[in-house]
This record gives sequence, C-alpha cells and structure tokens, in this order.
Amino acid sequence: MMYRQGWLFWLLLLTGSVHAAELAVSACADRQALQEKLTALAVDEVQRLAGQSVTINLGVIGELPALELPEVVLLSKTLRSRMAATITGKSCDRDRQVVVTVWLKVQAMREAWIYGRNARQDSPMSEVAPHREVIDITALQIAGTELAESIEHKWLRQTVYAGRPVLQRQLRDDLWVRLDQQVAVMVRGPGLELRTQGKAMQSGIFGDPIQVLVSGAAASMPATIAGKGEVHVYMEM
Repeated sequence: MMYRQGWLFWLLLLTGSVHAAELAVSACADRQALQEKLTALAVDEVQRLAGQSVTINLGVIGELPALELPEVVLLSKTLRSRMAATITGKSCDRDRQVVVTVWLKVQAMREAWIYGRNARQDSPMSEVAPHREVIDITALQIAGTELAESIEHKWLRQTVYAGRPVLQRQLRDDLWVRLDQQVAVMVRGPGLELRTQGKAMQSGIFGDPIQVLVSGAAASMPATIAGKGEVHVYMEM
C-alpha cells in the first residue's frame, strides 16, 4: 500500500511537471500572438500619451522580440512619428529576463479644420473655405492642443495657405476695428474732450494700440481701440 502511494505521488509530480513545461512551450509557441499582444501594449502606451481624441496606428522598426509577460515603457515623452521604447519580459529563446530597446513608427490620426484657400492676415475665416479632414499630427509635427476647435466669428492673425491645418495661434476674435475703416475718435486731454472722425491705419480688437488718421490731420497718431468702430486718443498738454 505504501509502495502504491509513493508511486502515485511521483507519477502526479511528473505529470504536473510535464504539464507545466507544455504550458510554457505553448505560451511561446504562438509567436504571432505574442507579437500582437506586445504591439497592443505599445499602442496603449502611446494612446495614453496622445489622448483619446487621437487614433494611433503603430508599426515597429525591425522585429519585436518574443517575450512572455512583456512590459512596455516609452522613452519618448512627447508624441512623435518615431518613438523609442523599452520592452521587458522573459525571452522565449533564452529563458531569462531581458530588456530590449525598440523604435516605433507612429501615426496619430485626428480630425481637424483645414484651410480650403490661401488668405491674408486680417481676413475672416469665412473667406478660407475651411473643411474637416483627418490628418496625421505626428507627420506635421504639431500637438493636438495646437489645433483650433472653434472657428466661428474668427479672423486671421497671419497669412495662411490652403491644405494646412487651422491652428489656434493663427486666429483672433472678430475685429473691433479694421484697416481703413472710418471710426469714431474720442480725443481727451487735460481740460479737453472732443469727438470727431478718423480712419484706422491698422486692425485690432478691444484694447489694442493702433494708429489713426484724424480727419483734417496731416499725420496719424496713436490711439487705443475702445469699442466697435471707436478709438480713444489721449493728448498730453
């Protein structure tokens, strides 16, 4: 009876060892599945950096190692078309923990406003025929936060070109005063307050300093935009 129990113990132990070995082999046998898992982990890391409004397409420069229980850490802290990462895991070939550095090819696809026409500074957005399009922001080397979301009632701060994305820094609010516009001019100084008319020599919004040519004057003078179509000139006596 004791002999039979001992025999059963060793048989179970041997069977368990063989089963564990089979599991280890099977875990490494499907290398395609390991590669897909590793790629999915890398995509998750890049997605965490990019934000949920961006769709990530990712490729690997070279081959990914066959690793069990891999962990991925991005070395690049900003979103780029080429990003380095370290991958840690148990090697299926060497049966030990390894750390490998790989380079990832990244596409970060996001919908954005695109200029439909060239336009000069101080043009309204309605003149550039903007449309929505999905672009790769890594290829254009811009951050998602730079893209303009709201373009209604906006004007251009600078000259822009068709086919380029609309960036927040290129836009300004609707102008309060436009170049060559006839404006109301309030002239103030010690003991002086005079309302007259003039022509704006620059465009701007509330609080902007511009030059204005007061009616009857030979030269322009500095003024401050105080309202829609109105500027204030301060005279020092």
